[in-house]
Amino acid sequence: MLRWMACVVMVTGAAAHTSRLPGRFDKPDWNGPAAANGCDTVFSLGSDKFNVSFLQVDVGGYIANNNLDNFSYCINVCKVVTSDRNCICNACGGQEYPAAKILDERGSSGETCQEYLGKLSEATWTRLTPGNGLRLTYGGGQEGYSAQIDMPCDPSDDGINGPTYIGTKGQAYHFVWNTSYACAQKTDSRLH
Repeated sequence: MLRWMACVVMVTGAAAHTSRLPGRFDKPDWNGPAAANGCDTVFSLGSDKFNVSFLQVDVGGYIANNNLDNFSYCINVCKVVTSDRNCICNACGGQEYPAAKILDERGSSGETCQEYLGKLSEATWTRLTPGNGLRLTYGGGQEGYSAQIDMPCDPSDDGINGPTYIGTKGQAYHFVWNTSYACAQKTDSRLH
């Protein structure tokens, strides 16, 4: 279940974008770059078009579901995670990043950033293989680490459950986030 934190009250299962309705598709600009280097939320990969802007949180971020260790993993899509509405996701060394590993030290100093897992400036989008969907990779993390967020295309899932931490392999922290926004969009002349 998605944990989206406020400093006083924990809200579970809340939509990250209360101003946007799931399934609503604003008129995107499909004339973006053909390459998906960088962290655009509307982009093309080959002849396929994607719009993942509904997954981005303007203030705060997602706390990944995690049953593997005692850390919290803070994630955002093409935007830094802030602690403004989310007291767990504190900045790493005074800097804000799109993915971070946080240690909850209850009873002592609270939550502290253990390491940042990537930078916006080193973000890339690729297709998942095999299968249908996307991978968002944040490279340039602390000590060479990266965050890989696999987003399988699931037409029945609006992504509200957020990412799930599934472990590390080599220098990469891996997350899975089922969402319909990772499905290639059909271009429609009405959108142009």
